[in-house]
Amino acid sequence: FAGIQGQRAQRIVYVIDGSAAMVTTMPFLKDEIARSVQRLQPPQSFAIVVFRRPPGSGEAVVEVFGDSLRDATPRNRAAASEWVQALRPAGSSVPLAGLRRGLAMHPDVIFLVTCSIPRSGRGQWGEGVEATLAELDRLNPADSATGRRDTVIKAVQLLDDDPTGLLPAIAERHGDGEGSYRVLERR
Repeated sequence: FAGIQGQRAQRIVYVIDGSAAMVTTMPFLKDEIARSVQRLQPPQSFAIVVFRRPPGSGEAVVEVFGDSLRDATPRNRAAASEWVQALRPAGSSVPLAGLRRGLAMHPDVIFLVTCSIPRSGRGQWGEGVEATLAELDRLNPADSATGRRDTVIKAVQLLDDDPTGLLPAIAERHGDGEGSYRVLERR
């Protein structure tokens, strides 16, 4: 997905930012998700999770294609592509809400995708780097013997590097090594 490999992944969840920050990159993201989903084959399964906080709302909204992992059948892949095409970005970004929902499906890999925007006020994104990492460590703990986690999180940042450092930190702690964080620039 977007140039990042998910080695030996049978259960894949795409966790994508559906906030207004994604307006300019959403057409690319829709196409990339459709391409990635079309490459999946049984016995693989997948889900798509979209996170955002609607304008004027204090609560995060998480939309999920399929509510749970779906088999990568031609019918499900086509339905997912259609569902993604209907997405319309709005509101603000709340990544932890989407990651919670994605991790609850117990995938092998999560592809987390968002767009870089300058953060106002506190200069943090969502709950902030440390609070987000602490919650992810709780939800996706490392095995004490191997250091591995049940779910690998790959982070894709669109346009510019993440000014908050959150995505690189997630990829470093929950990824599977080099290549777990990627910035896709406009060109």
